[in-house]
Amino acid sequence: MSSSGHLDIVKSMGVGSSFDTPKMIQGLVEAERYKITAVEKDKENVETKLSSLGTIITSVQALKTAFEAYESMGPITLATSSNPAGFSVSAKQGAVETNYDIQVDALAKVAKAQSLNIADTTTKPGAGTLDLDIEGQTYSISIDASDNYAAIVTKINASGAPVTASLITNAGAGANENYITLTTAETGFTTTGSASDALTVSADTLGLFDISTRANYMSQEATNAQITVDGNLTFVRTSNTITDALPGLDVTLLKTTSSAETINLTIDADSTQANVQTMIDFINDTITLLNTETDNSPGTDTQKTFAADSTLKRLRRELGRLASKEVNPSASIRGLMDMGVSSNAGTGNLTIDATKFAKALNDNSRELNEVFTTATNGIIDTMIDFEDDMNHTLDGILTKKKANLEDKVDEYDEKILDLTDYIENYEARLLRQFTAMEEKVSAQNAMKSYIEMQMDLMKKDS
Repeated sequence: MSSSGHLDIVKSMGVGSSFDTPKMIQGLVEAERYKITAVEKDKENVETKLSSLGTIITSVQALKTAFEAYESMGPITLATSSNPAGFSVSAKQGAVETNYDIQVDALAKVAKAQSLNIADTTTKPGAGTLDLDIEGQTYSISIDASDNYAAIVTKINASGAPVTASLITNAGAGANENYITLTTAETGFTTTGSASDALTVSADTLGLFDISTRANYMSQEATNAQITVDGNLTFVRTSNTITDALPGLDVTLLKTTSSAETINLTIDADSTQANVQTMIDFINDTITLLNTETDNSPGTDTQKTFAADSTLKRLRRELGRLASKEVNPSASIRGLMDMGVSSNAGTGNLTIDATKFAKALNDNSRELNEVFTTATNGIIDTMIDFEDDMNHTLDGILTKKKANLEDKVDEYDEKILDLTDYIENYEARLLRQFTAMEEKVSAQNAMKSYIEMQMDLMKKDS
């Protein structure tokens, strides 16, 4: 029964005694209800901390994502000062300032084969076998007597052979010409072999292709890509995207050229500094959050923050100390400090001196980049590992702290339920006790009234 329901019952009480019984019960219940209020306040404080911790966890996750964007190449951005027609380049890890003279001698092409003319594609050529040899492997396609030409194309494409078969219809001008075409999935052929390795129709019992001579069915032979670099270095590859010839560069061939074209790679200093600033901004965002949550200045409600939390204070110090971390102690640019990055003694936030950064980048761009990209000890790997230490799903520092706070919220919820049950039982007990008291007092008052009445009668009789 609710508190108001209990009080309704006792409104008629107090007639026998001089007590305001409902008010007494309400006062006693409210005196116990403060215990729930106190627990609810404690729960609210923990929920506030839990929300703040969630923001910190998200910030650390964003920190990792920001650094991962530069994991392969570091912050160095290279720009090209020329626009060659025969090729394009894209930088990757290991790219440095340099220039190359590149001539595109040949483009890689796929191999293509074409069948004999098919007068009527709806007919069925009969049962037989078509064998395709591709890069040393034979793919045998079994054709049934019930297969028309469309079905044959479907079987070739389903055979696992790295080719695409198509049925070309009405190809001739003013004549009914139909063909099956085969196109290899990849350009080029094994550089130590020959063009025939790319595609050969080695057997055709149905006579779909004229294999009496290769020239009769090959409409295009496969070719490999070839470039000449700096006049005397020749590279032959099966693809028009050459990834393993020039250090730090992927070269995509666009067209053949009759002479060499020069590609100049220079460092884009502004973009490079902007990349470093991006990473530092994410570090500072997390430091600022940690500063706010560990603040214990006068007026701060420390019950709702992590002012006394040594773990978060340590994390803040770790981020601030990145400015003095030596990644390559023997190098001229040992760490962030040698490229103009410093840490504010009060806040821990990092800042870049643009003049010092520009000088370091100009003096030794390779060493500057290595401060970020050195495996394990570099700034990028350090920050990625930092996030894993904080947010690992099983034993991350922040993950466990979050779980502990969630457990506390659950404990407070259980305690509030227990106290609510206790107060309801307490109110019911008071109601029973005061009811019994009122009944006794009422009985005594009735007896008193009876005796007084009898005494009055006796006086009148005498």
